[in-house]
Amino acid sequence: MTAVETPSDSWKHAIGHPILQGCILALLAVAIAWFVQVPGRFPDPDSFYHAGMAELAADGVFRQQFPWLTLTGFPDRYADLHLVYHLILVPFVRLFGPADGIRIAAIAAIGLLTVGFYAMLRTMRVRGAFWFTYLLLGSAAFMFRANLAKSQGFAFFILFLGIAAAAKRSYIGIFLAALFAAWTSSHWPVLTAAIGCIALAQFVIALIDGATPTFRIGRPFLALCAMVLTALLGNVVAMIVHPYFPANLVVAREQILAIAVIGGIPESIPGSEWAPLSMAHLLGAVGFLIPLALAAIGGLLTLLARTVRGTLPDERRTAAYALAIGLLAAGFVVLALAAQRHIEFLVPLAITAIALGMQPLIAWAWPPRIAIAWRRPGELRRPLSSIVLFVAIVAFTIGGVRGIMAQRAVFAAGHPTETLAAASGWIAEHAPPGAIIFHADWDDFPFLFFHNRHQRYLVGLDPRFAYFHDRERYMEMLAIRDADTTAGSIARRIVAATDASYALTTNDQTALIALLNADRNATKVYADDEATVYELGKSY
Repeated sequence: MTAVETPSDSWKHAIGHPILQGCILALLAVAIAWFVQVPGRFPDPDSFYHAGMAELAADGVFRQQFPWLTLTGFPDRYADLHLVYHLILVPFVRLFGPADGIRIAAIAAIGLLTVGFYAMLRTMRVRGAFWFTYLLLGSAAFMFRANLAKSQGFAFFILFLGIAAAAKRSYIGIFLAALFAAWTSSHWPVLTAAIGCIALAQFVIALIDGATPTFRIGRPFLALCAMVLTALLGNVVAMIVHPYFPANLVVAREQILAIAVIGGIPESIPGSEWAPLSMAHLLGAVGFLIPLALAAIGGLLTLLARTVRGTLPDERRTAAYALAIGLLAAGFVVLALAAQRHIEFLVPLAITAIALGMQPLIAWAWPPRIAIAWRRPGELRRPLSSIVLFVAIVAFTIGGVRGIMAQRAVFAAGHPTETLAAASGWIAEHAPPGAIIFHADWDDFPFLFFHNRHQRYLVGLDPRFAYFHDRERYMEMLAIRDADTTAGSIARRIVAATDASYALTTNDQTALIALLNADRNATKVYADDEATVYELGKSY
């Protein structure tokens, strides 16, 4: 007797098609990003730097030196570690202008990373990939970072595709992902570490697998070495075949090792995204994942026990992926406590590990609809599990909507596109080209760079670049910023420490403004409701 497909079966097959589900998730992600991001507002000042670099790239300008940060080593040795990202921005900037262009590019990147995450889970044969991707989109901590007009969205897209390539043991895919990861952002070590963890976990599973003969252990070891070496080869080629080689090696060492991993600088050095994260804030950001993580740990232990007894190949692979990504996520818990920015990697890695670890539980709660003799396994479990899942989805959606509203409020309170535009315009018109402009806060640099690249500034991108280059000069700049009056004329100290011809202060720096107003070696030449500009080195 031939089975006839009913309209209900056709609907289930259609709604469950991976391409349709991927499109739904991408549209949902883009809609969330479009709502969260407010035109003309950017929470992170670095977005202005990327907009300026995209404008230079659109004009075909790729500077081997970066003269705009005079207290760092960049005037002599500079590398654009986000080269491909800035090239991606070029068509957006040309079509929509710099500010709208980087915002629309960030929204497009949200859609791409969502499809990449879903495709990664599907490649790992995760049942429920749609809902675990939905879980990622509802994570406020992750989506806030991903929505910033920076390289994160495209970097995550490459990361997810690289992990999917490692799951398929596609050496070409691993090489290309590692190559473009190193060209796009400074986050490329995360992909290399993920590939290494997956390769190592696959080897460990082969060692404890009761079905693998001892004499065949050499094969998974060779596969481990091949995957890791392929990823490292992609990184090495990206570093060498680079227009900023060999300066990119030095800048990458400072950015990745000295700043992102090692840290260890005085508390007087500002930079909130690299500040330690308290356990309370960590739990507030990812606490909703803890019940799922506990269930996933139980599922992983089940998979490992089955592996020892010699289980099915699919379960061995799932155990290897869950062990690898779980260990990497645990490492990012430690890194996030040391520097809160690392939470942007913790969330997707944790959700991936949870999705993999929960596969035995999902298989138990929703067994196949088959009849064995007179029994129908899961006849009661399946509907009860579906009810629990429905309630959990509704509760999570309500919390997710609240998180989205909170994110929009943060974006709405972000820095306007016109921040310091008027003061920058006055400086561009009246100061000599190449003149050095003192600015008390390092995060004023992106605004100044975006609006005016005719003059030079002091510190930006990260204050530790200046701290590592010339510690004494940078600490003197901080003393000037804090209106330290123990060493004489503030204007003369600015000139001596920075060679600046002008000083720009934002109007919240009242103590410094008072000192400059009282100093006969500084004269106020411009003021508005945002900033005040002084010319230095003349007596009146």
